[in-house]
Amino acid sequence: MRWQSHRTEFVRPVRWLLALYGNAVIDCQFHGKAASATTYGHRAMHRGPITLSHADHYEASLEAGFVIASFETRQALINDQLNAAALAKAGIASDDPALLEEVTALTEWPQVLSGDFDPGFLAVPEEALISAMREHQRYFHLRDEGGKLQPSFLTVANLESLQPHQVVAGNERVIRPRLADAQFFYKKDLQKPLDTALEQLNQVVFQNELGSFGDKARRISALAGFIANSLGENQAEAARAGLLAKTDLISLMVGEFPELQGIMGSYYAKAQGESPSVAESIEAHYLPRFSGDTLPKTMIACAVAMADRIDTIVGLFGIGQPPTGSKDPFALRRQSLAVVRICIEVPIDLNLAGLIQESARLHAGAFSTAPVMDYILDRFENLLTERGAKWDSIRAIRAKSGGINNLFRASQEITSLDRFRETEASTLVIKAQKRVQNILEKSGAATAGDINPGHFNVAVEAQLSNCIASIQAVKSEPIDARLAEVANSAETIESYFEEVMVMDDNLTIRENRLNTLRQLSQALTAIAAFNLLQ
Repeated sequence: MRWQSHRTEFVRPVRWLLALYGNAVIDCQFHGKAASATTYGHRAMHRGPITLSHADHYEASLEAGFVIASFETRQALINDQLNAAALAKAGIASDDPALLEEVTALTEWPQVLSGDFDPGFLAVPEEALISAMREHQRYFHLRDEGGKLQPSFLTVANLESLQPHQVVAGNERVIRPRLADAQFFYKKDLQKPLDTALEQLNQVVFQNELGSFGDKARRISALAGFIANSLGENQAEAARAGLLAKTDLISLMVGEFPELQGIMGSYYAKAQGESPSVAESIEAHYLPRFSGDTLPKTMIACAVAMADRIDTIVGLFGIGQPPTGSKDPFALRRQSLAVVRICIEVPIDLNLAGLIQESARLHAGAFSTAPVMDYILDRFENLLTERGAKWDSIRAIRAKSGGINNLFRASQEITSLDRFRETEASTLVIKAQKRVQNILEKSGAATAGDINPGHFNVAVEAQLSNCIASIQAVKSEPIDARLAEVANSAETIESYFEEVMVMDDNLTIRENRLNTLRQLSQALTAIAAFNLLQ
């Protein structure tokens, strides 16, 4: 934040500047304030300046002025007080590192106090009560040993009051209308059927060129149903969950507490009799919300989560608004990473390329979906590299004939290829594929013709032809089976180049040998682009 006419940003207005090196004042200025040996303690509990004779006296002098200078010390003190106060209430304080850090930054002489509220408010979904306490008042909530929310709270005051009961009473008065508001929002929202809310979404713009949130809801519904059908799951439930997924965006509760989107939709869906699967999916489709967050636990929820993100990504690419180096207003990087994580960690055995094409159809867009797939594959590549996969193994699978359409299967193939590279056979295969590519590039691009055994004049030619047939015979098998055939063929491939002159003077023999290499290259490249491996 900028203060007065100063362009330098600082969290608080600068009233004085203390700067010491040993017992000497450092000659400097900040925000127009000259450094001195004088500072001040707690503005309510200590009067007058504090003058330091040495920098080593800083923390002790401030503590005498009711200011704990060390952030870590204050944080530990607050945490200890929270646990003690919770124990006195026979409860357990909420584990909220972000809130703990915030109140630590807001206080100088922290004192934890406990208060209570009307148990009748517990009829409201606990997430709403917690949000009201946390966001409005910076209160910590309490649970019992069974995890049930208690009608109590903990607050961190910034002074040691002579009448703490008065401070508590004030906090109890303040929180009551906040909780009453949440109660009112909840009751009013329950009176509005979700189908009615869906109609209201038609009036809320998602993106000018991509229509309203109502339009998006219908696309999500269609895509979620498409995914569920592909996975053998309940298509109708997925479509219904997708249709209702955004309805709570126009609810009073989410209008007040945006962080409750999805959560409240789940409560409202349960209340109006939607199936447990639909209700759960409305909340879970926002997962993962951030890096490292949990993933949806059911396939229906995964279908809606995937549909929501793919619709956004495809739509924005389709209107020519992909993310740039500096701008990503719709968080497409994060959404793409979420798609990748759902596919490979849940996992979901899904043709992602086909899903992207279906999304483009729903957008009625006459545009290539290849950039969308490439963008998601870039996130896929980055994630696997971070997790220890060899970057060239990823590239080799990505560059195989037909490319990557299924992220889950591709991740398995990359893992298998990494294992294969630890074998002696891999060295021979990699070298051979590079040699094959060099020969074929020099001979000119040509479609692989049939191999004619009648033109063989070296025994290893027949052996290699049999190896190619064996590799082709398992092309529909899992990659481990295909790599096993490649490993079995490695020595034969090596012998072929030792014993055979591919570019024979006899044009018929030469072309037959080139066809052999073309078929070998196709058989290998269908598994991985081995020539890209280092």
